[in-house]
Amino acid sequence: MKRPTTRYLLAFSALLGGCLDEFPTFGADVQAVGPLRDATVDDARPRVDARPVVDRGPDTGAPVDAAPLPDTRPAQDAAPPPPDAAPPPPDAAPPPPDAAPPPPDASPPPGARYRYVAAGEEHTCAVRSDRTIACWGRPDNGRTAPPPGQFDKLAIGQAHGCAYGDFILPVCWGRPDNGRTSPPDLTWFRDMAAGRSTTCGLEALSGEVVCFGDDYQSLVTSRPEGSYARISLYFAHACVASFVDQVKCWGRGSEGQTEVSDALLGGTVPAAGRFHSCAIDLVADTYCWGDDDALTAVPAQTFIEVAAGETNTCAIRLLDGGITCWGGDGDGQSRPPNGRFVQITVGEAHACALREDGEVLCWGKNDRGQTDVP
Repeated sequence: MKRPTTRYLLAFSALLGGCLDEFPTFGADVQAVGPLRDATVDDARPRVDARPVVDRGPDTGAPVDAAPLPDTRPAQDAAPPPPDAAPPPPDAAPPPPDAAPPPPDASPPPGARYRYVAAGEEHTCAVRSDRTIACWGRPDNGRTAPPPGQFDKLAIGQAHGCAYGDFILPVCWGRPDNGRTSPPDLTWFRDMAAGRSTTCGLEALSGEVVCFGDDYQSLVTSRPEGSYARISLYFAHACVASFVDQVKCWGRGSEGQTEVSDALLGGTVPAAGRFHSCAIDLVADTYCWGDDDALTAVPAQTFIEVAAGETNTCAIRLLDGGITCWGGDGDGQSRPPNGRFVQITVGEAHACALREDGEVLCWGKNDRGQTDVP
């Protein structure tokens, strides 16, 4: 009798043979079958999928992670950030320069601002916009060393000068001999003028003529009586004018410079030169008298301001504010610049004028720097 074990073995072999016929043929390599059967056995054990589960939505039946796993990729592998909503604007245009260059035909920048100018024989002084005084030209005798302080107007002579103003007592400087720089105490002036060695002014309240200094050519002792509005003094003679009285002149008159023209109708603006005199009357006509026809032949124009010097005369035109000069021109003193002016003054052989914008321009002889406006 056969043992049961043998029968079981034969039955298992037959069963195994049938199962092998249903598997695909892998050839004679037994190693190929072994792993497959091992995997079959392993599939029976629960497996843990280490891969992250992707959320496929609620309808897919796949599990959804409660929280995503952190991204452990290196920073350089990270996806680039999304572009900005709008690209940055291009760089703005460079800012304009601080100041646009002036056009080619523009006037040069104006110089220092002034409010009054007066010419001496070989020097010039002016009141700045801050009412302090600047002087330039021949420096000896202290004529270009004005005092400190604030003033409104000037009276400049041959080697001395005085500064004054409304409610400002006059202060004088320069060559002091003969008392030409010593005005009377507590006397205010509405207008002043200086000559060779004498100074004269019109008292502020009464308009009376007050003179001090050297009595050369009787300038101090022969001054006229009355009330006047304007005064002019050059070297050795002086002239005054008012709206009511006729123009009057006194001092040296050897060349007829004190013989006032009979054609004047009153007078408003007098001008005393070295050997001639001029004035503008109440109807804006200009007349000159003295020793030389070239100086007294007034151009056929209407003027509002006139100034006489050593050998020439200059005046501001009423029509356009420009300047016309006549008489001597040996140093260019009768060739004024263009422009509009509000005041004019004439020295020995140079002249200066104040423009509407406050700039002072000088022309003529410049051997002492008298036309070099600072």
